[in-house]
Amino acid sequence: MNDDEYTNTQLTIFGIYLALRELDLNAFLARISKTHALAPILDPTLYRAGVDKLQAIEDIAQALAGAKTRLAHIDLERLFPEKDHETQ
Repeated sequence: MNDDEYTNTQLTIFGIYLALRELDLNAFLARISKTHALAPILDPTLYRAGVDKLQAIEDIAQALAGAKTRLAHIDLERLFPEKDHETQ
């Protein structure tokens, strides 16, 4: 990995971290759960057509929710101490 690739990866990771902090994954997963409960009754044909995609996004959201929980303790000040902001 060259320096540019390293820098781009680092910036991408930080961007994902910032985006993840803003997502309400618990509410999102709760809505998917309601869909699994109600959609087969309300529109079984539509549910059958989309359940595989719904399950895939649910799996991704669950993995991200776990990551979000583990990342919650990270203090951004370790990355950007106040003294760094003063010099910019």
